[in-house]
Amino acid sequence: MSNLRRPSRPQLPMHDWPLWKLLALAVPVSAIWSAFPIIVPPHAKWVLVVCGAMFVSALGSILWLYLYGYSPWAQAVLGFSFLPGMFTFLATRAWLVVLHINWVWLLPLWGAVLVAALVPLVAPRLSKFLWTEQTAPRTRIGRALMAFCLAAAPTAGTLGAAWGLYGSRFLGQEPTILGIAIGASILGVGSGFIVSYNVVEWRRKLSSAAGP
Repeated sequence: MSNLRRPSRPQLPMHDWPLWKLLALAVPVSAIWSAFPIIVPPHAKWVLVVCGAMFVSALGSILWLYLYGYSPWAQAVLGFSFLPGMFTFLATRAWLVVLHINWVWLLPLWGAVLVAALVPLVAPRLSKFLWTEQTAPRTRIGRALMAFCLAAAPTAGTLGAAWGLYGSRFLGQEPTILGIAIGASILGVGSGFIVSYNVVEWRRKLSSAAGP
């Protein structure tokens, strides 16, 4: 397979793996991750089609990165298939079940994901500030929020697991699905920004390394 690769492009760590090793990891991970929206009933054929499309796009972009080296387009397809695409589709299904509304009413959610993804393109300084405050906060509010999240994460995880195991027995499925809808919506919008920011940063670093 080495003769199919283009050495002029930057290579990723997985470039040195044998193809069977890459497929042994990428196929089950892509399949399981893409199938998460199926956990929300009802189980319709169109849901399987969308999940299958996310699986194909994710696996295809992984193979492209492996065979041809780094490409910002392949990184974007992989990132958006794995994170904002999956989370937003999961949130859409959950909101439809809880609110019993037409999917058209959820277009603002997809619009919010799009806006979050466009922020690194139109406002690089703001994006850098937001990224820094998420990863290594410098402001007092940012440090306080990170400390709170780190302190609350174990408790939130325990309560979420307990609710998932026992909450539906007493209150039915809708409260659990409502929690999925809220959480997946937040993760969808947030990951839209994260994926877009990383793609923009990769392109900027490659342009700087290539020189004028």
